[in-house]
Amino acid sequence: MTKSTSINRPSTASLQGTVHYIGHFSAALGGELLLRAENALRCRFGEDTDRRVRFQFGEPPFYSFEEAVLTYGRLFDRALIPDGRRLGPQKQCYRNALTAAFRSVGRDNPLTYCEGFAMPFALGIVVEHAWLVDRDGRVIDPTWDDADSCGYVGVPLTLEHMAASQRRKNFYGHLGVPYQRLYESGLPATALAQVTLASDLLAMEDQD
Repeated sequence: MTKSTSINRPSTASLQGTVHYIGHFSAALGGELLLRAENALRCRFGEDTDRRVRFQFGEPPFYSFEEAVLTYGRLFDRALIPDGRRLGPQKQCYRNALTAAFRSVGRDNPLTYCEGFAMPFALGIVVEHAWLVDRDGRVIDPTWDDADSCGYVGVPLTLEHMAASQRRKNFYGHLGVPYQRLYESGLPATALAQVTLASDLLAMEDQD
């Protein structure tokens, strides 16, 4: 990642900007996450791993965060670099994204909070990350300045769900739920926000 200027309040006022196709980056990231999820299962089940993958993969209980994200998440294929964007502090992606999502409530273009994995292809490193998605399904990253060359695979989450997690003291978890609950029971239906990607619209056109 190149160095960016840190400020206290990332801006989400403008959704005008340059759209980049990142589907190939996200597909490569998805493949890496699948390998990691299968390796976690192999460590747990050994010779029974193939059966687990065929019949139970993608259902709780989960044996890795990668499996949970692949179960509930999306591979994002577009990134928007807003005109005049301002980035929040580095290494505070969860705070940057969640704050911006809450501030967008009531605006013409509300943003959806998303949490999962991202991979900057200049570095080739998979990172747990959080970002935003606009109503057209495009990634807006309020922390990184190279979203046009990153892959993003993650779970869109409702602000009601995230607000509940923020009210808990000493909260440790992923996707707005404690670690143990996520791995044992998965996410409640009320946690999942609905987003429409460009690929969804193309699929609907093909069906017509």
